[in-house]
Amino acid sequence: MKKLLLTTALLAAVISTSSAKFEGTYVKGDVVYSATSMTFKNKGTNTDAKATKLKGFGGVATVGYGDACGSIYLGGEAYLGKIFANKKKTTRTQTTKTNRGLNAGAAGRIGGHINDTTLAYFRLGLDYARYQLSVTNTDPVFNLKKNFSAWSVVPGVGLDMMVAQNVFVTAGVDYAIAFKSSVSSALKSQVGCAKKPQSLTFRLGAGYQF
Repeated sequence: MKKLLLTTALLAAVISTSSAKFEGTYVKGDVVYSATSMTFKNKGTNTDAKATKLKGFGGVATVGYGDACGSIYLGGEAYLGKIFANKKKTTRTQTTKTNRGLNAGAAGRIGGHINDTTLAYFRLGLDYARYQLSVTNTDPVFNLKKNFSAWSVVPGVGLDMMVAQNVFVTAGVDYAIAFKSSVSSALKSQVGCAKKPQSLTFRLGAGYQF
């Protein structure tokens, strides 16, 4: 009898989940793996350093809202994240150490329900990322530690799937392409950005649909 009651309860849960829709407000948390590449310029010698590549894991918290317009899903979200990654590069006259800081942004989503429990979408966002850049130079001699920032456009794709009442898992991939970067005024005379940051990020997480 207990097994029958348990089976009935599980079946009821599956049936209720199968009718769930991704409509309304949601929150989610993602574990992410990100690989970022950028190239700095030594203005003192007018030479480019080798590409700096930052790779590491991090976390992102997101709040958003979505609704169906006919068969099309439309939504938007805002997020705040942190990637734990750093890289040290050395040339003949300069040593740079780059650390990832916080990043925040907003994105629009458009897609459709594959079925009652699965949503596929395309994502396009605007991201602001902070970095900390430490520079030690021997010609001319200076030692500075300042912030570096970048604005990026971020296309991506994703998939959300309901696994329980109001609870979903999510996976996706984004590619951030910086269109504007700025170095702290204390560094501008010595360090420039020869190639703006570009980041490939994989996301895996879970969320709650209100």
